[in-house]
Amino acid sequence: SLALDNMKKMKYFSKKYIENKLDFEFGDKNIIFTLHPETLGNSSLQKKLKSILENLKKLKNTKIIFTVPNVDMGNKHIYKIIKDFTKKNKINSILVKSMGQELYFSVLKFVDLVIGNSSSGIIEVPSFNIPTINIGNRQKGRISAKSIFHVAANKKQISNKIKRVL
Repeated sequence: SLALDNMKKMKYFSKKYIENKLDFEFGDKNIIFTLHPETLGNSSLQKKLKSILENLKKLKNTKIIFTVPNVDMGNKHIYKIIKDFTKKNKINSILVKSMGQELYFSVLKFVDLVIGNSSSGIIEVPSFNIPTINIGNRQKGRISAKSIFHVAANKKQISNKIKRVL
């Protein structure tokens, strides 16, 4: 991936800079959550999103940085659910519309886990020695590092894997 080459040359932002830029303080544990619509016609993940978020809400001393889903069909539904969740959980979560590559990679230096179904969790995140919980089938068939845990869009599986990984 070209992004991996760019990471070698990149100057990363400090934790303080990131917190000021996002207007959000990191916690004891930190997660980035990125969920895109599944493009193979499987909408079960979108249907289960609320229950997945309820599991995340129960995590103690954990902050969650949500990123906006891509523009694939079904993104508005995901965006609305996450936006509503972050409004109700302002202390522990934030929704970031766009970080850009430099800020995103800098944030990765300060998180403990990446959750979702973004290719970034498969391609770039392993370079930061951070585990990824990859949900659903969107990244099915890609080569994966040992730090990537594939789970179905199942509330219990996801919850158990988060507890084990953190």
